[in-house]
Amino acid sequence: MENFIRDGKKVSISLKEGKEYIWLLPDKNMVLVEPGSNNTVTLKGSQTYLMRPGKIDNNIYQVQVFASFDKLKAETVFNDLVMAGFQDVFLLNEGDWFKVRVGRLSARSAAEVLVPELENKGYSTWVLREEKPVEMINIYDVEGDNIFSARSIELIEGVKYQGKNYPGVLGYALYNNKINIYNKVELNQLITVLVSNEVKDLYHDLYLFNKSRLEALLKSQAVITRTNLLSKIINKKGDFIYLPSYQGIEDDRMISKISKAVQLTDGIVLERNNKLIEVSFNTRELLKEAGSGKNYQTILSDLNNYQLIDFKIIDLTPAVIERVRIDAKVKRGLNYKEIYQLTWWGPRVISILDLDLTKTAYIIEPVLAGGVVQATADLVEIVKSRNALAGVNGGYFSYTGRPLGLLIKDGVTVSEPVKDRTAVIFTNDDILLAKSGWQAVLQKAAGNSCLVNGVNRYVGEDELIVYNKYYGEKAPELGAGMIELLVIDNLIKAVNTHQEGSRTEIPDQGMVFQAHGSAVTKLEEFQLGDRVEYREDFSPELQDLAIVSALGGGPRLLKEGKVFITAHEEEFQNDIAYGRAPRTALGLSNDKHLLVFTVDGRQPSLSIGITLEELAEFMQRHGVEEGMNLDGGSSARMVVRGFTMNNPSAKRLISNAIIFRYNR
Repeated sequence: MENFIRDGKKVSISLKEGKEYIWLLPDKNMVLVEPGSNNTVTLKGSQTYLMRPGKIDNNIYQVQVFASFDKLKAETVFNDLVMAGFQDVFLLNEGDWFKVRVGRLSARSAAEVLVPELENKGYSTWVLREEKPVEMINIYDVEGDNIFSARSIELIEGVKYQGKNYPGVLGYALYNNKINIYNKVELNQLITVLVSNEVKDLYHDLYLFNKSRLEALLKSQAVITRTNLLSKIINKKGDFIYLPSYQGIEDDRMISKISKAVQLTDGIVLERNNKLIEVSFNTRELLKEAGSGKNYQTILSDLNNYQLIDFKIIDLTPAVIERVRIDAKVKRGLNYKEIYQLTWWGPRVISILDLDLTKTAYIIEPVLAGGVVQATADLVEIVKSRNALAGVNGGYFSYTGRPLGLLIKDGVTVSEPVKDRTAVIFTNDDILLAKSGWQAVLQKAAGNSCLVNGVNRYVGEDELIVYNKYYGEKAPELGAGMIELLVIDNLIKAVNTHQEGSRTEIPDQGMVFQAHGSAVTKLEEFQLGDRVEYREDFSPELQDLAIVSALGGGPRLLKEGKVFITAHEEEFQNDIAYGRAPRTALGLSNDKHLLVFTVDGRQPSLSIGITLEELAEFMQRHGVEEGMNLDGGSSARMVVRGFTMNNPSAKRLISNAIIFRYNR
C-alpha cells in the first residue's frame, strides 16, 4: 500500500496480453512517450504504423548523473534536468537503486559533450555504455523505418482501445518478448468509471430518487468498489491487476454525480480483522436500502448485519506514516530536522528549524531583501549577505516587493498591517504573536491632527501616506493637486506641491508626508516651521511594548496550545485559506523554543503540501503553543548555512525574510 500511495495511487489494469504485433491507425496526431523519460514521438493522423517487439543493437552511451536508494531525491534530480532543457532524461529503477541518466547516443564523443554542461550544474558524471542488444518495443512507419524504440510506451491522450474510451493512460509493455496492453488510471477516476458501469442498468430507477438517496447509493457503491480495488492492488502479483469485465467508460450519463460521491468518501474502506476484504453486494440490494432513506454508513452496516460479513467501516485519511530523515545540530541551540510523511493523499516533506531561545547568542529578526520596500532577492542571497546561519521566507508581498502586512525594523514601521492580521512581535526580552491593529496620526503641537493611512506605499484617493528611509532615497513624485511635508526632528522643514520631475529626498532621520484629495485640505493646516508629532498606536495587547521589530503574516494557527485558525476573521482569500499548498509557519513553545516550518507542495511525487488545519495539528504535536502562518506557495523556502534545505515548488525571489544570526 505504501508504494501504491507514494506512486500517486495509479492503478494499471491489464487489457490484453501476448500480442506479437499491433497496428496503429491514429485518426489524428498521437503523442507516444517512454515512461520515466522525456523520450517522445508524434505519430501523424491518418497514417499507419506497426508496433512490434524486437532486439536492437543497444550500443548506446548515456551520462549517469545521480544514483540513490531514495526515489524522491532521484525524481527531484530528474525533474530539474528536464526543466533545465536536457533531452532524453531517464529515471531508472535497478534493484534498490534509482538512477538518473541523460542521453541515448551512438558515440562516446557525443555523450562526453554533455559532461561539462552537467558538471557546471553541480552534478558528478560518468559515461556509461550499454553493450548487449536488448528487447524493445519498436514503432515502424509505412516505409519500414524504425522511428521509435522504448522499453515501454504510453499514449497520454485520446485513449481508445477496440473502439472503447478509457480514462487515464493506455500503455504497452514487454513481457516474454510480447506486448501487453494496459490502462493506467488514477484510483478515484477508476472507481468513478467502475461505479458508473455498475449502476448503468439502474438509471431509470435512479432518476426517480431524490438527491440525498441517490448520493447515499453512489457513496455505498464507491466504498465497496474502493475496498475491492485496494484489496486486489495489495494482493497483486506483478505490475497489473485483472478486471475481466472492465471495458473502459461504458456510460457517462451520471459521471459528475458519481465523481462527487467518490470524492466525498475518499479513503473510506471496509475492513475485517485489520485487512481489506473483497465484498459483493447486488446493486439492487443497495438500491432498496438507499430507497428507504438511509445514509451510506447505515446502508453498509445493515447489509453487513444481514450477510454476517463482520466488516468495519474505516477511514484511511487520518493515517500518517512518518519518519525523521535528518536530525542535525546547526550550531549550539539551533537544530534542523527534516521529516518525511506518507499520507493517504500522498507524500509530504517538512523542514523544521528549532531555536532554543534561552541561548542568548542568537539574533532573530525580519529583514528586507534589499534594505528598502521595493526590492526582491533569493533567500540564499538574503541570508549570506547578512552573515546569518539560517533563514526562512517571511510575510506576503506585492509584485513590486513591498510587504503586504506589518513590518517593523529597528523600531521603525516599514509597512502598515493589512486587516489587522496576525504578526510576530520582537521586543528586547520577548517574542509573541498578536493581532496587528495599527493607527497613525500626524499632530501639531497646537492640537490639529491628520490621520495617516499607510507607510511607504503609493498614495490612494483621499489618503495621507508617510515615507521613511525604508522606502528608498526619494519619495514618489507628487501628482497634480497633491501636497507634501518634509519633517526632520519634529519640525516641518518644507511644504511642497506638484513639480514635474521633482522628487524629495527622504532624510535618514526624517519623514516625508504626501496627501491626496480630502487629506490635502487637512494637511494645508500644517505650516512651514510648525512643530509636529508623528504617533503610532497599536492594538491594546501591544500598546505598552517597546517593539524592536515585527513581521505580519497570518492567519493564526494555534493559541494557548489549541488549534485556532483565523483565516475567515483575517479575510484571507481561498487559495491561502483552503487546500494543500506549500507553507511556511512560525511557532513558540512553552519551553522557550522558536520553531519555523516549511512544507513542500505542488509536487505530487515529492510532496503534496498541507492544509492550514493539518499544519496546525502538526505544529501542536511538536510542542507549539502559539503558531501562525507566513507567506507560502512558491515563496516557501528555508536556508541553512547557505543551502536551500527544502524543495520550493518554483523559483521565486522574495521581499522579506526572518533570519537567524549567531552574535558571537
